[in-house]
Amino acid sequence: MELQKFHKLPLQSRETILSDIVNRPSVFEIFAAEDRDAVLCGFALVSVYPGPGISSGWYLKELYVADHARSKGVGKQLISALTRVALSRGYERIDWVTTHDNAKAQAFYDRIGAKQAREKVCYRLDAEALSKLARQ
Repeated sequence: MELQKFHKLPLQSRETILSDIVNRPSVFEIFAAEDRDAVLCGFALVSVYPGPGISSGWYLKELYVADHARSKGVGKQLISALTRVALSRGYERIDWVTTHDNAKAQAFYDRIGAKQAREKVCYRLDAEALSKLARQ
């Protein structure tokens, strides 16, 4: 629910969230970080995206560290785990986006050596645009 608040999304019940995790599409993998007491500290959600002429890699859909675990290395541990698994599978990249105003996340990504892909622009079809385009 912390993640929903962070993204200013409507709150869902714990049961709904757990059901969504268990029933997620099989193309997604979840990496979780726990503390010594087995309390969830953060997670990463990734999916593979090979394409013609594009080296295989992961798209990092979500990287989230709980408030109580921030600035304790959890994000770096999650990213490091992703890189080890990605390399072991022969992947050559991990791509993701962050909101333009999330300066803390951008500073973290800069610190770990990620580069902004300035050649990319993010687009979205919202619910209204989806419906309109589907009727054409």
